[in-house]
Amino acid sequence: MAMKSTVKRFFVENWRAKLMSLIVASAVWYVIKKNITTMPDIWRQEDRHERVNK
Repeated sequence: MAMKSTVKRFFVENWRAKLMSLIVASAVWYVIKKNITTMPDIWRQEDRHERVNK
């Protein structure tokens, strides 16, 4: 029975802070994912050029 109350307390206590953390983490993940997939080809070419010239 103690385990059940511990699990319930884990999800119920500070739920607003946990919800905000989840929202912020999701937003950061979305922004990073979007920027990685939409990286211009020019940046990729410059990066390749720098690696070749080293």
